[in-house]
Amino acid sequence: MSDLVVGRESELEVADRFLTAVTQGPRCLVFEGEAGIGKTTVWHEAASSAARRGDRVVSCRPAEAETKLAFSGLADMLCDLENAVLERLPTPQRRALEVALLRVDDDGRASERRTVFSAFASAVSIMAETGPLVVAVDDVQWLDAPSRAALEFVLRRLANRPVGLLASLRIGDAALVPSSLVRALADLPAERLRLGPLSVGALQVVLRERLAQEFARPTLIRIAAASAGNPLYALEIARELVRREELRPAEPLPVPENLSTLLLARIRRLPARTRKALLAAAALSQPTLDRLDGAALAPAQKAGIVEIGEGRVCFAHPLYASALYTSAGAEERRQLHLQLAGRLADAEERARHLALAAEGPNEEIATALEAAGARARLRGAPDAAADLLQLATRLTPRAEVERRCLRVIAAAEHHFHAGDLARARVLLEEVLAGDQTGPERGQALRVLGEIRYHEDSFAAAMSLFEGALAHLGDAASAASVHLNLAYAHTNLGDLTGAAPEAGAALEQSIRSGDRGLQAVALAATAIVGLLLGQGADWERVEQAMALEDPDRQIVIQLRPSLIAGLMMIYSDELEQAREVLLALRQRTIEHGEESGLPFLAWNLAMLERLGGDLDTAARFAGEGYEIACQLGSKTMQIINLAERCLARTTAGDVASARRDADEARRLGGELVYVIGELWTCAAAGFLEMSLGNPAAAAEAFEPLAAGVELRGFCDPVIALFLPDQIEALVALGQLERADALAAMLEEHGRNHERALATATASRCQSLVLAARGDLKQAAAAIDQALAAHARLEMPFELARTLLVNGLLERRARRKRRARDCFEQALSIFNQLGAKLWAERARAELDRSYRRRSSPGELTPTEQRIAELAAAGLTNRAIAERVFLSPKTVEANLARVYRKLGIRSRAPLGQAMAKRDRFETK
Repeated sequence: MSDLVVGRESELEVADRFLTAVTQGPRCLVFEGEAGIGKTTVWHEAASSAARRGDRVVSCRPAEAETKLAFSGLADMLCDLENAVLERLPTPQRRALEVALLRVDDDGRASERRTVFSAFASAVSIMAETGPLVVAVDDVQWLDAPSRAALEFVLRRLANRPVGLLASLRIGDAALVPSSLVRALADLPAERLRLGPLSVGALQVVLRERLAQEFARPTLIRIAAASAGNPLYALEIARELVRREELRPAEPLPVPENLSTLLLARIRRLPARTRKALLAAAALSQPTLDRLDGAALAPAQKAGIVEIGEGRVCFAHPLYASALYTSAGAEERRQLHLQLAGRLADAEERARHLALAAEGPNEEIATALEAAGARARLRGAPDAAADLLQLATRLTPRAEVERRCLRVIAAAEHHFHAGDLARARVLLEEVLAGDQTGPERGQALRVLGEIRYHEDSFAAAMSLFEGALAHLGDAASAASVHLNLAYAHTNLGDLTGAAPEAGAALEQSIRSGDRGLQAVALAATAIVGLLLGQGADWERVEQAMALEDPDRQIVIQLRPSLIAGLMMIYSDELEQAREVLLALRQRTIEHGEESGLPFLAWNLAMLERLGGDLDTAARFAGEGYEIACQLGSKTMQIINLAERCLARTTAGDVASARRDADEARRLGGELVYVIGELWTCAAAGFLEMSLGNPAAAAEAFEPLAAGVELRGFCDPVIALFLPDQIEALVALGQLERADALAAMLEEHGRNHERALATATASRCQSLVLAARGDLKQAAAAIDQALAAHARLEMPFELARTLLVNGLLERRARRKRRARDCFEQALSIFNQLGAKLWAERARAELDRSYRRRSSPGELTPTEQRIAELAAAGLTNRAIAERVFLSPKTVEANLARVYRKLGIRSRAPLGQAMAKRDRFETK
């Protein structure tokens, strides 16, 4: 799959399946879509993929202007046809084809078309003799009639030859494809795949690659909406944005002149009254029939420019509205907004229209806009709230300096939560460039600090927060800054510095009387206490959850429900954490708080990885990384890359995992971010451990182990990764250090009733004891580990413990028990898709069978099949269970009967039981 094709992974997977299927016989795959959606890109990549496989590809890309040129498409397809193929054609066919392809003169004699068609069919047959042949036609609707007829002729005569037709078709031009070709395609196993819009993330990559330009996430979302995900339209809009440099608040996205001309041409053919009604619809954020001249819109509906249903009016494509609005003159738009404001009851929309109609500063309208912005935020539209506050700022009289600053800060905070960190930062720096020294300066410093730790620097953020405290006198504002200082200290690895800040925040929040703020402070003190090894204060967490204000505008890292979910993960309560975090994610999406999504995604990815759902874990981490890139947040990119590396490593996707680890390390080298460094070290170490490289793993893990040894205790975060470091140290023979670290991990599990820490500590202690030769105590430790696993829903860790148990059983010469452990571990690893660890379990299982070279020894496959057959399963059921054909199962059973000295399935159970008793002695 090519890295050059963005956002079309599923389509290319379909293409891969198509190309594989062609080896078994004729197939057809047609990519459909509107102009500019990317059909040709996907078609070209699929054709290139066929060539990379070694398939032969003949292709053509006809254009509308070539539809009248006879056999132009066929000439393109056969332009490289070798003489060796031509020489095998019957003489009449060869001459007819050479004339049609303009390779020889016609001598004034016209070739029979059927002879040309037969020659093409013969050439296709010859080319397909040595392997699959792919006939690739882009924009099949523009294929000239003779070439199309030749293609139809061939498609009806492919028999079982390995020939595939790969085509693209523009929606809207389907009527140009003759019914005869449609019927010919219907005779083949065919799939028609319609290309939908590109995602915001995919469009971001396209715009970055083509324009070398980054756009803020809210702008990307607007571009995606305006272009309906069409990459061609998105590129054109983005080019206009680059030329304009800045978009004013409430201003629609620009439409390129060439595209605008095309769209307006259809609108200008409509009656004047209809055009007026359409302009009003374009100016409204929610056009409905009760706000518009419904009768006047009928011609536009008939022309396919608008769609009307259930009282709502929608433009067939968002660009119609943008082109129409921007084509109107400034005075025409101002008068329109004034008229709309007079007839709208909704206060928010009325204020917006009044602002767009205003000719100068107007505090009354500015106040209305400020109130409308507050309502917009509460309904989950911080981006709209930011635009309304910026409009309010523009209309604030110059004398109202303090009020204007506070409105700019509020707009910046809304932009930040909406995901436009760059615009928020510009607005705040404008405020800070002034000479204000009051509370507004403190608020600006606080919000800028929150932006900085999202972007790239907790140290810079801490400096801004400390500066903010000097300008803030009220308790609520001071509490907010102390909370951010506690978070910054934590991420810089200074938990002892975080504790007094969290305590100060709680004290100030109580003084303020703000119960919602008190909830935040209670949650912050709870998680800092947990990280300091003081245990989980669930009473305090429950109090915070009860007091939480879900509508409070606050960074997601400090939301009580987020902190509760994270503490649940650290306390092994995955199901409860999932319920809390998924509900918070839904609320965050509904409230448009884009800047909070990457941190949430990281938490959910960690949760699902621990729970064994590796695909979902990788998806969440990928989503978090993608949004973090769009936000320009390096800190969030790092932790999501590291978490995706852990999920991908567990799943055995080594190449992708290593890319994630390398990129996380690269980004981490540019800033001081202890939590990010910890997760990156853990991911890199686990990758090496999974590959069987304990020395490299121990080196990667070293910062984690050194931190534990320095502090003398293990915290809930380190407890997730320390077992891997201990296992690597045992493998390297560093038993004293491994033993000490395992004791700290065991103490953490015992003191805080953490089943995962207890299970993994016991497993690690078992490894240490076994390495010292004390198999009896090692077995007792592994039993403790398995007892702790019974309280957990973490199958991957259970399988790892079973793997160690199998090794101990084998060393104790209890070979049957060892095989049982290895088989259980292998089964779990297979169910999870943990390929590397499944290979390790399978290797140990195979090794456990190599105890003697007797010709009567059952192979691992024979053993498994015999056990299933003895349990009463049919050959077909066994085949499904072990991923073999029924005939292979039958052949294996025949060998089992011979080795066991029996002739049928009837005595199989008794023979297997007898054999088991012998082997366990």
